[in-house]
Amino acid sequence: MNGGQTLALRVTQRRDKGGVLLLELQAAEGGLLPPFTAGAHITLQLGNGLARQYSLYNSSAEQHRYCIAVLVTRHSRGGGSWLKEHALPGIVLWASPPLNNFPQGKGDDPLSRATTGPLPFEENGITPRLLLAGGIGITPLLAMAEVCSRQFAFHYVGRSDTLSAFGSMEHFGLQAHSAIDESLFTGLTAKTEVYLCGNGAFMQAAREALAARGVGDERIFAESFSLALQEDEQGFWLEIAGEDRRIWVNGQQTMAEALIEAGYEVAISCGIGQCGSCALDIVEGEADHRDAFLTNEQKTAQRRVMPCCSRSLSPVLVIDAPE
Repeated sequence: MNGGQTLALRVTQRRDKGGVLLLELQAAEGGLLPPFTAGAHITLQLGNGLARQYSLYNSSAEQHRYCIAVLVTRHSRGGGSWLKEHALPGIVLWASPPLNNFPQGKGDDPLSRATTGPLPFEENGITPRLLLAGGIGITPLLAMAEVCSRQFAFHYVGRSDTLSAFGSMEHFGLQAHSAIDESLFTGLTAKTEVYLCGNGAFMQAAREALAARGVGDERIFAESFSLALQEDEQGFWLEIAGEDRRIWVNGQQTMAEALIEAGYEVAISCGIGQCGSCALDIVEGEADHRDAFLTNEQKTAQRRVMPCCSRSLSPVLVIDAPE
């Protein structure tokens, strides 16, 4: 938990629509909650032993509640299904204080709202912003749209039933799409700041489309909402330093899953390479880094790896044993 502090949060409202579970959480003992900024998340400790991170989608001006959205699918890794069954009004959940790994750029006035619409070219030194959401990845971008003080455009790509769970978005000027198309990038310039959130496939397609239009990585601020393994992933061996043991990681499991099956304890929190909780030291070999926690320099140095999402480029990856 963040700073060792734990919050007791009571479920005060629950709505279940379109496969999306919307929960309103308030302080179990009443009073105000720790403040947060747009793009922040909390980590919930679930009754089945899992910890899962959920973005806060309500306005950061509100200190009496946190609102989260949980996509519940048949592919759920245990968090969504547990909350669907157990997160009933009145139940108390334990959570970390808000943490923001997906902040907006500096200089925004959180009390002012921008006009929405097609992105303009640079005007009066103001950098336009594009908020681009894929599916349930809309949640942190909703909070950003509430406080964004610059000219911005807001697009959603995904299922209409997922979007409908959040109600009307007319006041945000939100435009909905079934797929990534040219209309998402109207008025886009190489200087546009892009805030991108969704699953792995959506993020990759969006980055490729942005790169083709001259938007470099330095202008893209992203947060991923899922871990996607490719159908042709290659297996590899994990070797634990100082132990006469090798662990096979097949093409459809993560390093963390293989280690847990082998009896090791791995500190999994987000499960998608965002938080750094599961980091392990690399002793020998070359990791295929797929996380959003390490910097490019740290990835090149090949000293640490996130076993929840990353893989190996070498046939054998030697790591220190999880503590």
